[in-house]
Amino acid sequence: MSTASTISRLRRVVQDPNCERMNMSTTKGFLGELIVKKRLEDAGFEVWHRGNQSGYDLSFWVEDQEFRIDVKTSTLKNDLSCGRPHWGWALVHSNKKKAVSATHFICVGLDENLEARRFIVIPSEWAGKFPIGIGQFSRVKHALCAFQRAYTPEGLAPQKMAYIHKCQRWLTHKRIKQLRRGQSFRSVFR
Repeated sequence: MSTASTISRLRRVVQDPNCERMNMSTTKGFLGELIVKKRLEDAGFEVWHRGNQSGYDLSFWVEDQEFRIDVKTSTLKNDLSCGRPHWGWALVHSNKKKAVSATHFICVGLDENLEARRFIVIPSEWAGKFPIGIGQFSRVKHALCAFQRAYTPEGLAPQKMAYIHKCQRWLTHKRIKQLRRGQSFRSVFR
């Protein structure tokens, strides 16, 4: 079975009303891994899907350099109660005892149809720049939120404002790559 057909099946499972009582975070996370795997393969990389407890989900080589990818997946939510849907990713959990073994995080933002709308590539050594999580991510050492379009929040609690501003500031740094629609991962991993 092809990766594309598995992606299609997983989307149907997540959207199936008979499955609404399932824990969908694992299913959505696996969906994100497969979407990134397919995009990397489409870019010409030979990708190994690791997952489980290896500390990273995907790996591939470019010349003599191995890239180990930890995929983070989010659907649109409004847990910041800021009036705009956003994506949110837990980059590093505070209870994690092992050192990060991935070389990069790829944050996948899914829309309401579970189509990937955003890919953010973060070198793992830069994850520590992102703020401590808030809301459902309050136990997260480093978290990230991103909006579909530019957004300047007003009238929020100072903690939320600081969190959003810090995330937005780091997303503009040249080491953090955001793929534009249709852009290949080949332009990021050379």
